[in-house]
Amino acid sequence: GGSTGHRSPDWILENVIPPQTGDSLDVTLPGQEFSYKDARRYFYNALTSPGEETRRTNYGLMFRSLGHVIHHIQDMAQPQHVRNDAHCDATNGFPGIALLCLLTWQHNPSYFERYTNDRIIFLTISNLELSPPNFKFVRNFWANVNGTGIAQFTSLNFVSDGTNYQGDINGSLTHHPSFPAPVPLQTVVPVTLSSLLDEDVSMPEDLKQSTLQRLNCNADPENECIVDFIQNQILGDEFGYQSVINTRSSAISIFDEEIRSRNLEITNRFLPTYRTKRLVSLNRFNFETVYPYLLPLAVTYSAGLINHFFRGRLDVEEIRMDDYGNALVTVRNSSTSGNILKRGDFELFYESIDEGRKPVNQVSVATGTLPLAVGDTMQLSVVPPDDVSIDDKAPYFLVFNAMDGVIGEEPGIAAINFEMEFPGKVDRLFSGVGNCPARVYAVWIHFEQQPANNGQVVLQGAGSLSVFNFQTIPANVPVIRNDAQWLHTINEISGKYLYSVSYRYGGSSVDPCSAGSLGAWLQGEEVLPLNTVLE
Repeated sequence: GGSTGHRSPDWILENVIPPQTGDSLDVTLPGQEFSYKDARRYFYNALTSPGEETRRTNYGLMFRSLGHVIHHIQDMAQPQHVRNDAHCDATNGFPGIALLCLLTWQHNPSYFERYTNDRIIFLTISNLELSPPNFKFVRNFWANVNGTGIAQFTSLNFVSDGTNYQGDINGSLTHHPSFPAPVPLQTVVPVTLSSLLDEDVSMPEDLKQSTLQRLNCNADPENECIVDFIQNQILGDEFGYQSVINTRSSAISIFDEEIRSRNLEITNRFLPTYRTKRLVSLNRFNFETVYPYLLPLAVTYSAGLINHFFRGRLDVEEIRMDDYGNALVTVRNSSTSGNILKRGDFELFYESIDEGRKPVNQVSVATGTLPLAVGDTMQLSVVPPDDVSIDDKAPYFLVFNAMDGVIGEEPGIAAINFEMEFPGKVDRLFSGVGNCPARVYAVWIHFEQQPANNGQVVLQGAGSLSVFNFQTIPANVPVIRNDAQWLHTINEISGKYLYSVSYRYGGSSVDPCSAGSLGAWLQGEEVLPLNTVLE
């Protein structure tokens, strides 16, 4: 993909570098809906949208957009794409591009791409072990000041059909006038066509023989058809290529890139025009030497880009209740190395009982400040909402929204989902306003397994009024007792035991504002089985 007039990273990132400032700038390009910038937006929507169907759709759009970006990265492993070598194809199945190729007289399909597509099931990634690169900026995957971008490596080391080496009638070789690299070595490697065809394991033997006969290459044993392969040194110590020679960078042959015999008049930009039976050209045997270098890079740079997109990571290390019934959530920046949470907002969402995913409105920073280095923690204070779904294993979703901020050196998203249910702790509190709840309030208590006393729970540090006895309450049947609704049941999805007491009338005997023994559990003290020995 791409768009006429836009450089690959500009188009697929929706990001440009104005020459006036030299700083990257996000932009909106007409017709671009699947850029790297779009992927961030889809990721945020997938985490925060109320409806499940909408979230699923945005996850799909996010991965589709990342696929488009990876397509561009992998295109950089095709020499024509990085050497301004037009190869417009009117037969590629895309009507708009086909029409453009025909109307502009630029139909020039790439034999490299066609041959690669035909060979794809036979190709293997080389054994060269490359680790996915880690760059500060996503644009660095294309090019950077250290010369380790995939586009830079490809352009420096491999020629294309339209930017091949230049040669004259005397056999002197030089680089293409528009590209100072690669530089051809003057010593060529002669190989007979018959031996080359022997290397082609996919070509039937009878076709090999008929090809040689058709080209009259085996008529005279002393004068076989010779292909002189041009060599170049691979530049890329950072990639593990110290003093490595590509012995088949290009070819001097009587054949063009599709192994067809030619007798052409050769016109070079700075060299005399001459007529020769031999020309500098690319063929399938040149392509075969490209794959071991560029296929591993296409794979590892794609993996590196995915890692970069998901570089922002969070861990929830601890959750406890404070003296006011708020949850204190300790969050650690567990992002990949160097990716400081510099600027952004912590946003908390949850699965509600019946309205889908919703934001938690009462979230504040208890301790810590931004920027948050990798490994450091912050503590968030959260007022648990009343309608959290008890059917979800991890109903909370914490998002560090840096779409307009910075994770590391550029915008991003970090997220984690977690549960705020503690075995043997108050799970939910329906409170009113102020420090004391209103006349309607409730406590829900979760246990991972049935308490040993089979239904009696007491709250640590509280008096006898905080002993709840569910032994006489039928399972799954709410019972009104002492101006309160009592219930115990088993959640079939989570497998947890749920005990709840819901006060609805608020007599003075159970008013936490006047009965301190109940205030403890309303503030979220630990809930323990009655037979637990307290320190």
